[in-house]
Amino acid sequence: MEKKNGFTLAEVLITLAIVGVVAAMTIPTLIAKINDIVTENQVKVFKSKVVKGLNLTKTAGDMVSYDSTYDFLTQALSKHLKIAKICDSSHMRDCVPYDEIKYMSDKTTEDVVEVKDLNTAEKLNLSEDDGFKDVASFVLGDGTVVIASYKLDCLVDTEELDKDFSPCFAGLYDLNGTRKPNKLGKDLLSINSAGISVSKGPAVLATIGGVNLISTAQVPAYVTKAECEQLKADGYPIKECYYDNDYWAGAMKQCQDAGGRLPTEQELADIATALYGGKQGGGSFSASDSGWINGAGTIGSGEAIPEALSGLGSYWYNLWSSRETSVSSANYRGFNSSGTLRYASGTRLISNIRAVCVVD
Repeated sequence: MEKKNGFTLAEVLITLAIVGVVAAMTIPTLIAKINDIVTENQVKVFKSKVVKGLNLTKTAGDMVSYDSTYDFLTQALSKHLKIAKICDSSHMRDCVPYDEIKYMSDKTTEDVVEVKDLNTAEKLNLSEDDGFKDVASFVLGDGTVVIASYKLDCLVDTEELDKDFSPCFAGLYDLNGTRKPNKLGKDLLSINSAGISVSKGPAVLATIGGVNLISTAQVPAYVTKAECEQLKADGYPIKECYYDNDYWAGAMKQCQDAGGRLPTEQELADIATALYGGKQGGGSFSASDSGWINGAGTIGSGEAIPEALSGLGSYWYNLWSSRETSVSSANYRGFNSSGTLRYASGTRLISNIRAVCVVD
């Protein structure tokens, strides 16, 4: 008799079950990566359009002083950038196709803010002292929604903008319009240092390496020894005071006043891992790494620095950690375009080390 070989029904069902489990595990990750790539390309296209429009505006001689953001949009930028609709601060909702914006007030709490309430530069954490006077909203021809404030002294130099328009605008932009989640940091992104200001707590500006940043990197103002002693008495996490121009203690105060804190050494290592892609040969940066370590990726050279860290500079910068090593020094992590320095113990007198604030 001729013997025929084949699969039993049980074997076929087991195989299908295995394939289904593998698909269920891998497809969501694949979709997430595809969505990230799509968003990244959308951001590049959006920024390219706005930069081109601003440069054309400047070339035409229209980059002059205006009384408001709305006036600049209607009288200048709209001549050189395809804008479908412009709304002043009293009619924000006419351009923004939803009532609320979602954001994380802390790591676990999701809150909302009414679009109609984002009608002043102050509500976007912007200051008139920095040249931001008011807010307007507009819709580009491709449907991108923008809530922004125009910096009235934009482009005081003679050079063109290159891939970045943060010297001119700060605010928020939404790449997918009415499609949800309309969530800050997800499909709603920030331009420059703008973040939603609310009484419940600081809004998360960006998450890098799992670390929630609530401010862009900036040089802190120093505090005197007497002010440092008062901060210590008030419960700030400061052990000792020594200098009359203590920039590290100033950074500590800056973050505490903002409702956050300075990052730990490990959190700075996590940010470094996210930016550089881990140590050469694989792995992540850790709080115990010391000395120069070349990163597998680069930032500042050929790649855009994340907006949340745009205040650092284009090539070399340092960030204070929360670790106080002595009465006169504290640890910081250095970054450059091709690697990262685990830590250096710097004198608290150093004025050019930046502070970026985080929340749990």
